[in-house]
Amino acid sequence: MTAAMQAWLPSALRKQVNKEKIVEAAVEELESSHESNGNSDHGQAAAHEVEHDWLNMFERFAEDSSSEQFQRLWGSVLASEIRNPKSFSKRTLRFISELDRETATSCELLSKYLVGDFFPRNLVGDAQATDFYDNFIALEHTGLLTKGLNGVERTYQLGDDGTSIVPGKKIGLALTGPPGLTITFKTCVILSKSGHEIFSMLNIGDEKERFMQLACQLQGQRLHKVELVSIAPRSNGYWAVPIGTVNGLAL
Repeated sequence: MTAAMQAWLPSALRKQVNKEKIVEAAVEELESSHESNGNSDHGQAAAHEVEHDWLNMFERFAEDSSSEQFQRLWGSVLASEIRNPKSFSKRTLRFISELDRETATSCELLSKYLVGDFFPRNLVGDAQATDFYDNFIALEHTGLLTKGLNGVERTYQLGDDGTSIVPGKKIGLALTGPPGLTITFKTCVILSKSGHEIFSMLNIGDEKERFMQLACQLQGQRLHKVELVSIAPRSNGYWAVPIGTVNGLAL
């Protein structure tokens, strides 16, 4: 065996072990998702064929991840892509490959304030007095956020049937009111496309309490009804199962 071959084998073996760990993490997540969704028609986590070009790029980036934290991250990416192809762009794959522990930690800390693709001002207000403010600034520099802490807005428009959903990961707000009505939320930060893809993998904590707090921003916006719902994506929107009406609001 040549010296070059001896030098190559440990690297090849390490990369193979890394890929096997990532696949194991993806399988665990797919099985866990299937069990938690049960047997309801809208809860099935169907497997789809992933594009070969995407898989080739995924393999090149993921095979060098030796830490358990990043192996599980790549496993989540692969599981999401199997469930729903094109969930992650090639640009996001490159971003994840360059992700450092500090940025990953910032994402995990801030995920507890996320609603859908934005961070509402009334939820983040308390965090500005802590080191969370620094995490927001750090993520803005990475390109995961499209807006700074300058009071931008997030809007939703009710459809012709007078309804709309403000979606989170598993919980959302179902809004009912005059068709075409535009609902406005004061926000701090909106995620970029890559940011949305990355945060979709994270454990974002108690969404129910977060959406109850978000509903406080809906006072005076001419809505007829606001419901807290559990959601699951479908081809033309979301399956929504009511959890309860949001009470105590002058809607």
